[in-house]
Amino acid sequence: VTKSKGQSDTPCVAVLLALHNGEPWITPQVESILEQVGVDVEIFVQPFETTDASMESLRAFHDDRITLLPEHHIAGAASNFLAMLASGVHSGADYVAFADQDDIWLCHKLDRAISVMRAQQAAGYSSSVLSFGETRSRLIKKHHPQTEVDYMFESPGPGCTFVLDRSLADSMSHWLRNLGNPLLGEVGYHDWLVYAYARSRGFAWTIDDSVTMLYRQHAGNVLGAPGSLPALTKRFNKARSGWYREEVLRLGERLGYEARLPLGGPMTQTLPFRGALSLRRSKPRSLAAWLAFNYSTLREASGSHR
Repeated sequence: VTKSKGQSDTPCVAVLLALHNGEPWITPQVESILEQVGVDVEIFVQPFETTDASMESLRAFHDDRITLLPEHHIAGAASNFLAMLASGVHSGADYVAFADQDDIWLCHKLDRAISVMRAQQAAGYSSSVLSFGETRSRLIKKHHPQTEVDYMFESPGPGCTFVLDRSLADSMSHWLRNLGNPLLGEVGYHDWLVYAYARSRGFAWTIDDSVTMLYRQHAGNVLGAPGSLPALTKRFNKARSGWYREEVLRLGERLGYEARLPLGGPMTQTLPFRGALSLRRSKPRSLAAWLAFNYSTLREASGSHR
């Protein structure tokens, strides 16, 4: 990003886009980003394991607001996004946003986010989305009141709705560089880590109830829209495998927040039922988190009493 101070009063947004065989959707996605109003955008695209014609589609734009970065060599969208943030490609931008390769942004998405952030004096932003694609359109509501510890148990919404101000983006970029590459290969969801980092470091975060993007659902989604059958199935299988518990504990360790997890004893113990309805921002999802975290322990206890 080459914007210099005083050059323009228009906010400059660095949009980080992780690319993996996105040919069927990448052109309308990028068009919707370039058509944003009220902001100046620069898109940074980093491919990983991309073998289709999506890079050629991007070159066909012939737009100097699109920067194609070298191939990322750690598999997964999460590590790709975090690697871009760590690299500092956003340096000079007023804000940083994450973009998937297959959605459609409404033209006021970034302008709306920045307006809300300024009004709320927030360093981070996320929002509800409208899913579309293989099933009927559905509102995915994320605007529930934040709790004291929700950031340790869930993301505040899809990462493609995230906008970070310069102070938060620079702070996390520095933190990621200090941790180094080993972290990048371990992270399952960049959005959850970004939110947890922001909240644990005292950065204010706002969750908007307005919808400013269309969240595409298809067979290639990493997880899928919350509440959809594929997403519920994947989440259930992850809970059975112990993944969710391990991810929460790992997140606490990465952030140095192990002691702040509301556990009933050592880190290997279960979450007590008291407070089970305040782990996440909605009570049903909070109870689901409690069950997912304690699943393996409860199963072992059940087996021992047979």
